[in-house]
Amino acid sequence: MTRAADLERAIRGRPSPNPSPTAVAVWAVAAVVVLAVVLTCGFVVVKSPAFTAGDLRIDQWLSAHHTASLDAVAVAIDWFLGPTVGLVVSIVATGFVALATRRLRPTLTFAVVVGVGWYSNQVVKDLVERPRPDRASLAHPFDPAPGSFSYPSGHTAIATVLVIAALAVLPAARRGMLAPLAVAIVLVVAASRVYLGVHYVSDVVAAMLWCSAAAVLLLLVCRAVGTPHRREHHS
Repeated sequence: MTRAADLERAIRGRPSPNPSPTAVAVWAVAAVVVLAVVLTCGFVVVKSPAFTAGDLRIDQWLSAHHTASLDAVAVAIDWFLGPTVGLVVSIVATGFVALATRRLRPTLTFAVVVGVGWYSNQVVKDLVERPRPDRASLAHPFDPAPGSFSYPSGHTAIATVLVIAALAVLPAARRGMLAPLAVAIVLVVAASRVYLGVHYVSDVVAAMLWCSAAAVLLLLVCRAVGTPHRREHHS
């Protein structure tokens, strides 16, 4: 099939042909490797005071250079993507997908990627149990959620799964246009967590990697059990 035909199919919201089994296998193996590396690194960094000390210097520098405007943005992000409000945002976003697509399977795909991706990040957080950056060492400390661990970042995780899930259910022609915005959103959220001093840089990087890899696996599973668009198109 020509590239022009592929573009026409994407514009009309029609599915592209199934990827080859080899491509699926490569993506799946790559995702599993990334997950394994992120989890292993978590156990390593929590046992490495030297690494954590280097991580902390970035938080300290940012904490010493706070501004009122950046504080307002970072605190707003903290509230908007926190555990409670973030759950509400995810549910509302799923409802929006349902209304926009009027299809069950894209809605379920979105919900699975967001819900399972976010939850899996929390599982890693509880397994690794990395303490938060030391508030006493920061010029402008911010109170994180009580009793929560640092690695990987939960706020960065939900931002990552939300944008990946959104891109996954969009027509292919629109993904290229919106992908840069999606990346920018995740990076802003990640930077805000380090800026507030509630996460290390390695925490937010781990969240982006973990949730990206988890989303890839979840999308492959959703496609394997029956790609929603394709079944509806043929029905």
